[in-house]
Amino acid sequence: SNTNSQVSGIAEGPLANPNVIWEKGRKMNFGIDMTILDRVVVSADIFENRRTDILTTPNRAVPQYLGVTLPLLNDGEVRNRGFELTTRFNSKPSSELTYSIQASVWSAKNEIIFNSEPIRLYEYQQQTGRQIGQPFGLVALGLFKDQSDIDNSPTQIFTAVQPGDIKYKDLNTDGVIDQQDAGPIGNTSMPTTTYSLSSKFNYKGFDFSFFLQAVTGRTVYFGGSYFHAFQNNGQVSDIALGRWTPETASTADFPRLSASNNLNNYRYSSFWQRDGSFVKLRNVEIGYT
Repeated sequence: SNTNSQVSGIAEGPLANPNVIWEKGRKMNFGIDMTILDRVVVSADIFENRRTDILTTPNRAVPQYLGVTLPLLNDGEVRNRGFELTTRFNSKPSSELTYSIQASVWSAKNEIIFNSEPIRLYEYQQQTGRQIGQPFGLVALGLFKDQSDIDNSPTQIFTAVQPGDIKYKDLNTDGVIDQQDAGPIGNTSMPTTTYSLSSKFNYKGFDFSFFLQAVTGRTVYFGGSYFHAFQNNGQVSDIALGRWTPETASTADFPRLSASNNLNNYRYSSFWQRDGSFVKLRNVEIGYT
């Protein structure tokens, strides 16, 4: 038919999996609590959680040339392990100045043991053995200094590059920069380690307390119109004040500005990642009773 009329039909959908089961979890924890001279309290724990039978697409088990959309199978396995340590020091109850100081550290890291991912061309592309949600992107080496720097570097195929554009690492050493050079970069936005420090003081009706927290092992990503200048009809923010120009080539921390949609500079890469660690005073209180 050469008309524009729609015709209804039936097509085979994804294969069914009638044998789906619940995930399984195995938890192991060793802990110790002790008090020393009624003034020092210590609590320590180490743990490991292992989850199996996680639903995952069986890309490694069944080839794509089978020609159908595969169902989820209970093939995934993830391990999470870490520790927690808390120490509290108390003053003598009979003291005129009473106080309590507590410090804690908590750390945990997960790892994908198996997720039935397809066979990759290069080891660095594999998710197995890495943390859940591990970011993958290009590794930025800085900005191109001049045309000679471009001529003596691997070819970046995303668009024609100019001095001031982001320079990427050739992970597979084939002389070409493309998506095959995307590897693990940074951490997830969830911290792997958390620290805290809190204290309370009392003296003749006056009281003072605070709570301090710090985290490490997390990465934040600068994306969107605020950080990517003039993209998708967007504006430019003050983050671009350090942009590359021939005069600022040695100090620039932002690529050259371009009005067009820059297919090289705003790719997902380590250039736009930052260490997400921080220290924050969560609470502070002074009072009198």
